[in-house]
Amino acid sequence: MNKIVVLLCVLFVLISLFPTDTVFGQEQSEIQETEVVQERGITSFWELTRYAKEFRWPLFLTLIIGIIIAVKKFLDLLFEWKTVFRFQHTNFSRFRNPEQFERFVGKRKSMASSLILLLLKTLQVSPGADKFTEELEKFTQLQKQHFLTFQNRMSFWSDTAGALGLLGTVWGMFITFFRGTMEQQEILSGMGIALITTLMGLIISIILNFISTEVSGYFNKILKKQAQISDKLWLWVLHKHPAQSTSGLSNSPVKQKTEPVQSDKKEVAEDCLYEFGEVSGNRQKVAVNHRLKTPIAIRLFEISGGKRRKMGEEPVQFTIDDGMGVFSNGKEQIVIRTNSSGKAETSLTASNRSGFGKVIASHPTLDIQPMKFEIEIVSSRPVEIRIKNGNHQTGPTGQVLSQPLIAEVVDSNAHPVPHSLVEFRVLMGNGSFSNRKPTIQITTDEHGAAAAKFCLGNEAGFNSIEAGLPGQAKKQIVFEAMGQS
Repeated sequence: MNKIVVLLCVLFVLISLFPTDTVFGQEQSEIQETEVVQERGITSFWELTRYAKEFRWPLFLTLIIGIIIAVKKFLDLLFEWKTVFRFQHTNFSRFRNPEQFERFVGKRKSMASSLILLLLKTLQVSPGADKFTEELEKFTQLQKQHFLTFQNRMSFWSDTAGALGLLGTVWGMFITFFRGTMEQQEILSGMGIALITTLMGLIISIILNFISTEVSGYFNKILKKQAQISDKLWLWVLHKHPAQSTSGLSNSPVKQKTEPVQSDKKEVAEDCLYEFGEVSGNRQKVAVNHRLKTPIAIRLFEISGGKRRKMGEEPVQFTIDDGMGVFSNGKEQIVIRTNSSGKAETSLTASNRSGFGKVIASHPTLDIQPMKFEIEIVSSRPVEIRIKNGNHQTGPTGQVLSQPLIAEVVDSNAHPVPHSLVEFRVLMGNGSFSNRKPTIQITTDEHGAAAAKFCLGNEAGFNSIEAGLPGQAKKQIVFEAMGQS
């Protein structure tokens, strides 16, 4: 508010310095110049701005100040981006202890270096994921508050440009109607100030808002990169201090299910990096108890001297979320070696539980950011019911058949459909089921089978039992049994 008051005072002084004849009437030379311009027309935007009179330079000054502020902030962010990029491609595995890493980070003063030093000190005091995440969030919020100062300054100058345009409009209308003579040149001069200052104010306000939005987007990208560096830092701490992973560090903020650490960890050169590249298999849908149509595949690269090299004969460990399925070895974890082109692939069979799961690809020894593959397991649609066991039995009246009546529900690919409802109903005879009623509903098990125990009636003769899917009259089967007295 104080800045606005000061700015308005300065504008009032500037306007008061102009001779009164510029306000209440034009001098003859200016009138002649206006007439010449009207005759030959306006040839450029710069010439058009001359009609803004005394508001012309304050508006340009507002634009220049806003651009200077934005350029300064952009240059600061550009330096931060370069620093973040350098940290993101730094091989943390070459640092044997936190002190060595702190000395390296301390040479590069930036937001990223301040964040890393803060997190390292936090881990030394409280080696736990909760405190690590808390400090990361506090630092991010602090950076956002600092950046808010820049946004407020840009908003101030954008609003000032709009206010100057409005002030010019009022001033132009005042010049037009003050004397009441309604002379042509006075009308042209006043309306010119009113319209041109409004136009310039709007254009400058839009430019400053656009610049502020773009710089804000650049700032948000840097924050995301910093979060990735913090994840990489956490993994480095786990690798360097595996003993601590059971006393607080196991709750990794990067949420990796398994991070194997081995004593024979490979030492790599300072400029040598490794990374995974996604090949296929991400974001697939698979029916319960079905196999993935597209295998999950990654490619392993070594980056050295600015060149990428495909790494063959390297172990890649695939791990699936607990209970969401199994790999070809029948387990939730499998190790596949890359081929000559650096490719490793595997497939899995989904469990009978629908939902979302993840497959994580990692390297047992190299310091590589793990890669996640998202899998959605959906319920199968039953399309057919079959007789699996228990048909054509014979037994004494009033007794339960020796074998249960088993119906199997399958999908369009003849795979079992678990958790599907099957209704058994007596069509002929006076028998009953385990609930002592002539009908019963049973849910299929994980193999798609529904088993019902049937008790023959007291009268000898033929018994007919129908099994079907509720609401689907065409999907029914019939069991037959004979009661003997």
